[in-house]
Amino acid sequence: MAGSAERVLQREIMLRLTAGPWPVIPAPIPNGIYLPAHDEDERRIVGRLMKRLKDDGMLLPGAADLVVLGRAAGLYLELKRPTERDLFGKKTVRGQLSAGQKEFRRRCERAGVPYEVAYTWDGALAALRRHGVIEGT
Repeated sequence: MAGSAERVLQREIMLRLTAGPWPVIPAPIPNGIYLPAHDEDERRIVGRLMKRLKDDGMLLPGAADLVVLGRAAGLYLELKRPTERDLFGKKTVRGQLSAGQKEFRRRCERAGVPYEVAYTWDGALAALRRHGVIEGT
């Protein structure tokens, strides 16, 4: 469920940024891939493929979900599930950064590269404005 909420948020942000009035380039960063495996042979093949992608630098576990570039600035944007209540009133826990994501954030901080976590479109838009990627209203 957690991944699903984050995928929906990423789709919304990508759609709004590509269709919106801002001169920005949002680029998703694939840092994982789902490959179904039905038996041990398929699991071995998937494992070999994933190892190869990581070894070749094509997947970077922990990398932010999006990089958004504007005329004067850029921002790594990690998307997480917000705290919500479902139809039955059950509260979902807000998404947390994994150890790999925390390390990626530290690397960004050391390099002086802006990095933010967003839980909603409004939070993402505020972060983009705060870092000068998007100007105005």
